[in-house]
Amino acid sequence: MIALRHDPASSAGFLETGQLRRGPLATTPRAVAVRAAWVCLLATSLEVAIRSVGPVPFAPRWSDAGVRLLLCGLAASPALVLARTRLASLSVLFLAAPFALLLSNLGFTFGVTATASRSVLAFGGLLLGGIVTHVGSGRSLATAAVLPLLVAGVIRWRSVPVALGASEPSVLVVVFDTTAVSHLSAYGYQRPTTPNLAAQAHRSLVYRRAVAAAPWTVPSHGAMFFGRYPSELGFHEYDFDRSRMAGTLADDLAATGRAARAISANPWVPQTDALRAGFGAMWDVTHLIDPFALRIINKLRHHWGYKGSGTRVTDLALDWVDRLSPRAQPWFLFLNFMDPHAPYAPPPSKQRAFAPGIDPDRVAETRMYNSGRVTLTSEDRTAVQNLYDGEIAEMDEAFGQLLRGLEKRGYDSKNLLLIVTADHGENLGEHGLIGHLLGMSDALLHVPLLISGPGVPSGEVASPVQTVQLRATIRALLGLETLPDIAPPLPPWGAPPSMLISERSEMQWYFDWLHDVKTDADVDPWSGDWVAVERDGLKVVFDDRGRGATYDLRTDPGEDDPHPLSEGAALVQAYREWQQASAGLQPVHLPIAAHPPLRALGYIQ
Repeated sequence: MIALRHDPASSAGFLETGQLRRGPLATTPRAVAVRAAWVCLLATSLEVAIRSVGPVPFAPRWSDAGVRLLLCGLAASPALVLARTRLASLSVLFLAAPFALLLSNLGFTFGVTATASRSVLAFGGLLLGGIVTHVGSGRSLATAAVLPLLVAGVIRWRSVPVALGASEPSVLVVVFDTTAVSHLSAYGYQRPTTPNLAAQAHRSLVYRRAVAAAPWTVPSHGAMFFGRYPSELGFHEYDFDRSRMAGTLADDLAATGRAARAISANPWVPQTDALRAGFGAMWDVTHLIDPFALRIINKLRHHWGYKGSGTRVTDLALDWVDRLSPRAQPWFLFLNFMDPHAPYAPPPSKQRAFAPGIDPDRVAETRMYNSGRVTLTSEDRTAVQNLYDGEIAEMDEAFGQLLRGLEKRGYDSKNLLLIVTADHGENLGEHGLIGHLLGMSDALLHVPLLISGPGVPSGEVASPVQTVQLRATIRALLGLETLPDIAPPLPPWGAPPSMLISERSEMQWYFDWLHDVKTDADVDPWSGDWVAVERDGLKVVFDDRGRGATYDLRTDPGEDDPHPLSEGAALVQAYREWQQASAGLQPVHLPIAAHPPLRALGYIQ
């Protein structure tokens, strides 16, 4: 730097002797380029510093800073073009653009949703950027760019706080989105997909057969949060009847004084009003890691939501624990990891380990297979399963990092109640299907379930149970009163359910998507409202038109040998009686137009 100060021809020399010191009148191409570089660095470093002390989780990576610098450079690039024309004096106007991005990013991250408000922020950023670039000299811009980074560095790399003693345990609920039990080594799968989950299982109470209340995200999460089955919540298509929702798990824990927060990789969860109920804040991972401009670019490319490594979820969760969780007070945190969800594209290391030589691009979009436009070959099925295994392994690695990070911070089975489960499984070629949403087989409904913490013995429970019982179970473990209108606690704190119930209402929106790729796709086998009921190893699957079949899971665990529905008539009748005993179970049909475009929620690419 000393040599550069004596070289006016160099770009750095402008900081001392060049035209930048004279302010906005310096419009030569080199002067504008140097000033643009410092302005972009300043805007990026300010965002990092503000986010590092802001009220939302933040887990920055060098790649994040690089993306922001690149976007700032693109926004300021017109200034470089103008500097070479007769309109050079206008170039300084575009040097303010990085500050418009800065305020837009902050507003996006901190929950500003109204278009008018976002426009005001962008305009305010332009004004702020105009002032900074007009008044600031090269030296002051350089100093201002470096100082926020130093402050952020001190904050980010400070000593990790250790959990202080609290009279009650904190509660962590982890949902592995789209996770099939049949591909978890913790549940006996032959490939080592989940060593961290297996280690946690040795410290937990493991339920060998847990069944989800629905075969896809929204109703299954609703059942866990509310402790009631989808039909009891008036669920239809993709939303709930608001009049039937009386308290959630988040409400329960917030009432005990716990801060209730959630971080979800699956955008369905934070974008569904009913699922946010009771949480002080619920964050979409995309909002926490992507700049607003990148969100717009992805929208134009039809890439929505977060589909990446679960380590980002872990990093954000640990940052929340470090900076935002209450000191010396218990808290409640819900996390959704989404790695195994389609498209199946594990990171290179996991692809080499579980799917060597398999190109993820060879696997078609799930709709292509389910509509019949693309034939599911045995090679495709093998490719899907191997890629899926790699995704599971990546998620398990993120889960292991989470556990080690919490242990480092002083959280263990003595002061942390940890529940690990899944919202549903995944079809990986079973019955000719890929993905979820179609069918009511065990591939979709059988999910992992582990509980550890104070008052929880290690071991296994063989009795079939359901994830809808989680709300009552957590209430029981925390000593809260029993609620009569929700599913009872899991054993050993309650009795196993008399029968297992899973429900899937009509999904015309998904059928429309299938018709988008194949106009004559036969969706009739899946249309209507479907129910699966299981008791003593016997399972019936039926719809509201009288169609269905009976399966004996004891001799036919793959459900490959359907028997007539009449053989399970007693189970069908038991469900009807349960339905009649519950008040007002007819679902409310909500208009599809009332919900954001479902492409935006990551179910088609």
